[in-house]
Amino acid sequence: MKKLIIPFLAISLAFSGCNKDELDLTGELKMTFKIAGSDYSDVQVNIYSLDNMDYILYKGSPDRNGVFSKELLYGNYNTRIFYIYERVAPTFQIVNGKTVSFDFNY
Repeated sequence: MKKLIIPFLAISLAFSGCNKDELDLTGELKMTFKIAGSDYSDVQVNIYSLDNMDYILYKGSPDRNGVFSKELLYGNYNTRIFYIYERVAPTFQIVNGKTVSFDFNY
């Protein structure tokens, strides 16, 4: 029994030393739109998991400066952008603590 307790305690102490920054499982998606004469309210961004393109995880619009940003858990995603017509953005991967950026010119 003592043989099991010592490794368990060692593992518990190792994980208790982790700080919050080391356990951050999120990254950021940032999309910048440039549309002459637009206030960007007519642009819609849908974010999907790459595993299920039938279910929208997040839906939103860029701010008045044309910037859409969303913090996401690490993983693989795809987007659909609606502005006059549908445009499918590239598939992207969110990595812990990193930002993925796209620029769109219409």
